[in-house]
Amino acid sequence: MLAALTPDEREALADWLAVYREGQARPEARAMLASAPAQLESLVSALEVAADTMSAAEADRVWAQLQAIARTLKRSGHPRPRAVRRPPAQLPGQQDFFADSNELEQLADH
Repeated sequence: MLAALTPDEREALADWLAVYREGQARPEARAMLASAPAQLESLVSALEVAADTMSAAEADRVWAQLQAIARTLKRSGHPRPRAVRRPPAQLPGQQDFFADSNELEQLADH
């Protein structure tokens, strides 16, 4: 049956099949992405407990996969979020009056 198709018809069929297959794979991929945050949390927990037991090759594979995830997210329009700003570190000898406000209130009550 394929032999009866013209080259243009074969190309059109190939294009249609590619779109069809992508449409079939999309729901499965969406389900995988829905569970990704929980899977990544589990991975982080496991690394916190036993990362020192990994071989260098295993660690290299994890780093490569993390880079692939970051690259794919960026390409699909999801840039890395900005880092959360941390409050500036106190200089040695510097006192944080607001953190000690409970102590000041207690002194004022007496």
